[in-house]
Amino acid sequence: MSKFIAITGSSYEKISPYIEALKRVKNNFELLTFFPEQKVEENVSIQGLLLTGGGDVEEGTHYEEGCGEVEGVIKARDELEFSLLRIAYSRNLPILGICRGHQMINVFLGGKLFKDLPCRGYQVHNGGVMHEVTLNTDSYFGKKYDLETFIVNSYHHQGVSRLAPGLFPWAHSTDYVLEAFESRNAQIIGVQWHPERIMEETLSQMIFEDFLKKVSGVGNS
Repeated sequence: MSKFIAITGSSYEKISPYIEALKRVKNNFELLTFFPEQKVEENVSIQGLLLTGGGDVEEGTHYEEGCGEVEGVIKARDELEFSLLRIAYSRNLPILGICRGHQMINVFLGGKLFKDLPCRGYQVHNGGVMHEVTLNTDSYFGKKYDLETFIVNSYHHQGVSRLAPGLFPWAHSTDYVLEAFESRNAQIIGVQWHPERIMEETLSQMIFEDFLKKVSGVGNS
């Protein structure tokens, strides 16, 4: 029986690489695409939520005070994704956040962000730069993956400054930017890099495989 996954983005063109990554792993699911300005019904039938990359979250108290400017804000998208997060979180559904999605989950659950990493003294994490990340071997994926370090791509200028209650770090860069987090039961996974662009890397495939496995299990018990 097919499962329904809600996937968000600014346009179909922008979310197509994520769709291809999902289909590369498994194809027995249906996607419900959500774009800015769409309305979300409270009774929407979904078994998982994927938040994709994009512009920054709108200004607010979820940002640390200090330097930096927000870029590419789409307020309607923020509102859409917060609505879907409320639904998915209240139902304990699998949630996967990538790049912007990683940051959105943290904000939704009460965490904070840096507006701009370079102005805070961190390395440049934008423009597709590849860099090493260290994995917490006691974490959910740390127990599944054989290596303690791996290489990721970076397309972000913001980052998590304060992790939300109930989330736990499982990967960080050499300059200690938080690269991934998980909830206690690992129903919620956030990654700051773009695994859909490096699917030849084992951990990238594992992230999508794990998400789809959890989606498949929703409602089966």
